[in-house]
Amino acid sequence: QRRVGLTVLAAAVLVLVGAAWWFAPQVRVMLAPGEPTVMPLASEGRPSLAVMPFENLSKDPEQSYFSDGMADSLISDLSRVSGLLVIARNTSFSFRERGESMDPRSVGAELGVRYVVAGSVQRAGRNVRISANLTDTQTGIQLWAERLDREFEDLFALQDEVTTQIIDALHVELSQEEKRRLSK
Repeated sequence: QRRVGLTVLAAAVLVLVGAAWWFAPQVRVMLAPGEPTVMPLASEGRPSLAVMPFENLSKDPEQSYFSDGMADSLISDLSRVSGLLVIARNTSFSFRERGESMDPRSVGAELGVRYVVAGSVQRAGRNVRISANLTDTQTGIQLWAERLDREFEDLFALQDEVTTQIIDALHVELSQEEKRRLSK
């Protein structure tokens, strides 16, 4: 009986040593300094994206609320599409707060997303211009870009149009409910 106990103990030690040998390189890679520890969302099978804060190109710094509102609306609208994974506002806006570059490839590597939406907003009197683009973070290639000019009163329609164009550029299949909601 003592011999069986020693055999079981030896087997357990061998299993533990084997597991340590197997997992040690993977743990070292995960904990390497300077390396992102975020798992890519691309493995989820749905397009993943981050909407970065839009740049305020108006001469009036008080208009920053407007550019932030544009990005915030896009995040809200895109996150309601079941075929997309969208990074939360606080996470994507933290790049600006940290004073870091919003280079799409860097954002993609840090957040684990495949696509980045960026843009700018400019208001002049009663008119507003929104420029937006969608970039593949793996290749750095801009997949879609649009510049839209409208009267300020059409702002919500303009935001909806940008949302719809991004969804189209990503070739996301919408449910009937999502189509109905976006068409309102």
